[in-house]
Amino acid sequence: AGAARNAGIYAASGDWLAFLDADDEWLPTKLERSLAHAEGATLIAHDYIEVKNGQETPMDCTRHLTRADDPFAALMLRGFIPSITVLAKRADVLSVGGFEESLPAAQDYDLWLKLLSLPQARLVMFPEALARYSVTGTGITSQVDRRRRCSLAVLARHANKLKHKDFKIVCQRALIVQWEAISAHLAGRDYLGAAGTLALTPLVLGEGIFMLYGAPLTLAWGVTLFIAYHAYSKGYYADKFSAFGGFLLRRLSGS
Repeated sequence: AGAARNAGIYAASGDWLAFLDADDEWLPTKLERSLAHAEGATLIAHDYIEVKNGQETPMDCTRHLTRADDPFAALMLRGFIPSITVLAKRADVLSVGGFEESLPAAQDYDLWLKLLSLPQARLVMFPEALARYSVTGTGITSQVDRRRRCSLAVLARHANKLKHKDFKIVCQRALIVQWEAISAHLAGRDYLGAAGTLALTPLVLGEGIFMLYGAPLTLAWGVTLFIAYHAYSKGYYADKFSAFGGFLLRRLSGS
């Protein structure tokens, strides 16, 4: 998807870019209403209507921005801008390298963060639902584990751009990504996938610590987890590891 969109961006000749996937729909006044907010904007977006199983649900994305002091941190936390709602300046998109083609999913989330990293970047959102987004079983966002991995990769790419290295935002975002994946697995009755994602959550939080603070605090986090796990298991696994270690030593010594 990233490569296809970049091909369109390079071929385009206008000042603004807008994105429309094959299974989605713009309402007739989408471009007109968006361009009314173009003065001084880097990125323009609006609300949308989610279409799922024949039901239409208005999605209020704008609230995430209106409640935020820092648009970059708010967007990193929630990823609340679907590509179908966006108008973006072509020159700015080209200046940040367009969509990241190495990401199989979440390329749009990554690009919006790159754009908001620009000096004097300005995000404008307005509360009008001017597009319909269709939720299907074959879309990029339906691939749960791929979406989870790519969302965490985007977090890693941009975590150091947060003001004051805000670990709270990084931690919350990692937990949101994990929870969304667990919920999607449960909705699809993939209980093994949900359990696996839950089991990985402490490691994901450890990666967040490493992103911002490096190896020493990450090691401290690992030691804390090990102690907590040992205390919770009341020594059960310690006995198992001890027995396994003894078995390995006997095998290595030939006895």
